[in-house]
Amino acid sequence: MAVAPEYFWGNRGVFNDDWALASADEVSKTQEAVVEVSSAEILALNSSPKEIVPAPGADKVLDILSIVVELDYGTTPYATNTSGQFNFGGAGNFTLDLSFSADGILKLIPQAEVAAANTALVLTEPSGDPTAGDSTLTVHVLYAVRDV
Repeated sequence: MAVAPEYFWGNRGVFNDDWALASADEVSKTQEAVVEVSSAEILALNSSPKEIVPAPGADKVLDILSIVVELDYGTTPYATNTSGQFNFGGAGNFTLDLSFSADGILKLIPQAEVAAANTALVLTEPSGDPTAGDSTLTVHVLYAVRDV
């Protein structure tokens, strides 16, 4: 399997892993998913993980470049089971604390993601469904689909 290049977003453009300005072809392969996650979906993250980016198809893998989460705080914070995780159906690749008590923005940059071919990126809570809470999330994922 070929090693996929990484891309970094700066205020002067998109750069590849050699810190050279990325080509138009490299940038055109980058996609964005924007997904709303309701309070009801957060309260069921263990029993019903929320799909964020669909599986890319046979012999393809998701290369997650960044995840930005907009936190829209309601009136009550989530309690118990608040260690949300973005993952590819296994161990958490990116952790999201769901016990927030104010509006905000979180940026998660992958370090060492492991994605199996044709696997979706999901948001889940591995310990159990959160309790209480009425806030929502908007998840922005910058990704590319790579051949394996």
